[in-house]
Amino acid sequence: MDRERYKRLIMFFASVLVIGLQTAHFAYIWYTEYNRRSVIQMFYWRRGNWVLFGLYALIIFLISKLFGALKVGYMRVQDVIIAQICSVLFSNAIVYIQLALIGRWKFPNHITPMLRLTAVNLVLVILWVVFMRWIYNTIYPPKSVILVYDQHNPEKLLKNIASRKDKYDIEEAVPVSRGISYIQDHILNHEACIVGDIPSHERNILVKYCFEKGVRCYCSPKISDIMLMGAEKIHMFDTPLLLMRNRGLTAEQQFVKRLLDIVVCVLLAGLLSPVLLLIAACVKLYDRGPVFYRQERLTQYGRVFMIIKFRSMRVDSETKSGARLAAKGDDRVTPVGRFLRKIHFDELPQLFNIIKGDMSIVGPRPERPQIAAQYEKQIPEFSYRLKVKAGLTGYAQVYGKYNTKPYDKLKLDLTYIENYSLLLDLQLVATTVKILFQKENTEGVDAAQKTASGQNDLLPQDQEKMEKQVQETIRELKLEEQASLHGQVDPQNVTYEDAAALPKGVRASDVAASHLPGLLVSVIIPVYNGSSTLKEAIDSVLAQDMHFESADRIGKGSIQELEVLVIDDDSTDDPDSVMLEYESDPRVIYLHNKNRLGAAKSRNRGALLARGKYIAYLDADDIWKPDKLKKQFARIFSTGNVLCCTARELIRPDGSRTGRVIGVKETLTWRDMLMNNQINCSSVVLLTEVARRYPMIHEDSHEDYITWMSILNRYEAVCAVNEPLILYRVSNTGKSGGKLKSARMRYRAYRYLGFGPVRSACLFTGYAFRGVIKYVTA
Repeated sequence: MDRERYKRLIMFFASVLVIGLQTAHFAYIWYTEYNRRSVIQMFYWRRGNWVLFGLYALIIFLISKLFGALKVGYMRVQDVIIAQICSVLFSNAIVYIQLALIGRWKFPNHITPMLRLTAVNLVLVILWVVFMRWIYNTIYPPKSVILVYDQHNPEKLLKNIASRKDKYDIEEAVPVSRGISYIQDHILNHEACIVGDIPSHERNILVKYCFEKGVRCYCSPKISDIMLMGAEKIHMFDTPLLLMRNRGLTAEQQFVKRLLDIVVCVLLAGLLSPVLLLIAACVKLYDRGPVFYRQERLTQYGRVFMIIKFRSMRVDSETKSGARLAAKGDDRVTPVGRFLRKIHFDELPQLFNIIKGDMSIVGPRPERPQIAAQYEKQIPEFSYRLKVKAGLTGYAQVYGKYNTKPYDKLKLDLTYIENYSLLLDLQLVATTVKILFQKENTEGVDAAQKTASGQNDLLPQDQEKMEKQVQETIRELKLEEQASLHGQVDPQNVTYEDAAALPKGVRASDVAASHLPGLLVSVIIPVYNGSSTLKEAIDSVLAQDMHFESADRIGKGSIQELEVLVIDDDSTDDPDSVMLEYESDPRVIYLHNKNRLGAAKSRNRGALLARGKYIAYLDADDIWKPDKLKKQFARIFSTGNVLCCTARELIRPDGSRTGRVIGVKETLTWRDMLMNNQINCSSVVLLTEVARRYPMIHEDSHEDYITWMSILNRYEAVCAVNEPLILYRVSNTGKSGGKLKSARMRYRAYRYLGFGPVRSACLFTGYAFRGVIKYVTA
């Protein structure tokens, strides 16, 4: 089933669910609290009730659409929750006023039932958002993304995309200079392509290619693209045309917009007058300076006017440095001003600019003439923003930040101008209420900048240098993602104690080098106090039948080379005495950790030092059957998968057989593994580059399970050999031994994989149920 095709249908039913739940609760409150003669002076019967319920549902729907409260999956979870809260508060306020008019009572009469309705509905909508987010993430996991960029550094775009880890997984960034054929080949390895600001010819080819191959495509629009957004579609007989009138708002639009500006601002100025007086008193009492700050700004057609704000900086803030934007941690901002800026209340006096006619409620941000002139030198189109009046809020203010680059501000403001409608104004005002307390929208520019324009934002940069910077940015973002999910330092950044600990001929600086030619597999055996079983494990590796025809790219013919990396994790039971037997065997490399790292970090260390094209893991107390690697590589070469595992036979601590075999599906997907880990670490063979890319982290959880799930989230499936090719030693502590600890570790694993508390609890319940079934049937 094409899941994308049903996305709108799923979200439609989800919207019906949340609106229906709220309406049902309102109906209950109406029947039990309001539908009485003593409250509304009349009694509603069947049709009247249904009309009232339908009206309530309609109000909820319209207000939700206005705030974007139904956009689960499109917006961040916290944004949807804030939108739902605003929607419930505004909707119930409107309905309360409606009921008060019907019943002819005054505020706050009969408000208690409405407060109860609001409180319960708030809980309902928050639970709905969390539940729907879980459903959405289950059906639509993050998409693997490739970014195509040109000579301008895409670092900001990369970081913006990376901020939505729930939707996008940046796997690759390719400069357009690599060539169209190269890019097209790489696009097919990903689910989505983001086309940056590249030349139009190359962009058109890539967009058409994505359309042809069914790959989702995101394009960074050019100025001309945005101008076409508002074009009128006409037909000259059988020839379609796009008509751009290029005249800004029509006379009717300007009249309606101006009328609403006056009515709304006069009402707001009256209602907020106590707040305005309180803020004025705080500003005055702090340093006895002027309450208001007046400054020249630009509005429609380049006309200069004096904007009014509550003063948020010191009186002498520009005597030395001149005109410049507020920087991050700007010492010119007063404590009172810092608070006002956070909640945007320093801009409230602009209501009087709007009443006067200098500004509008919604429009582009009014820029200072000096700063606008600097922007226009770099971006001549920046003056296009002056087609309409400057605004108190606007498209760039809502969807951008204070420090958003001018070129991006221009795109956002032109989007507003070309798509203007009264509904869009209402949506922007509603969204402004929602973002009032979001810190990121008030971030300043860097201290060294006088404008929001970076020095090299629009200048071509050295291609080779920039490509290295982009790859480094992607790596940093991956590390940040690991740190945010796992709270640990990237285990690839391990330190190696001394040169003697490295294999002969390998330096610490070479650990990420390519594989040694002819060497197929590196077997990694971490050991901690496992000397009693270590020899048996190593011998089972050295006894592997490696005489087989390889279809791999290493080369044709028999491959007989493997290496064994035994990593002693600061054992106390003298593993050195066991390793003396292998001192003369060049295939066996013995490494020591000076301090105990744990099995996971020891495996990561081995993966970095491995010289084989593939890596195989083996615990020191497990045993391989002689044909394990032969059968696994036959499967890998036939399927092309990056990882292969096997079934396992359980043995007791003394090595005796239990007769029990745990099988595995021959093709495993992310969904197969969600509640049932079928991959045993000692059975795994995988590409070395994949092992390095997805290291094992979190020894307080099932670190190997987290790695397998991360790999499956990137690749569609992995393969397996459903034969018991390893002997897996089990504990003799009984079925209940360590079960509570294992349960805690499994729940942590779900949390580390990025699942929320609710979804983790649901997945854990399924896992626990399977565990109970296994316990009963064992």
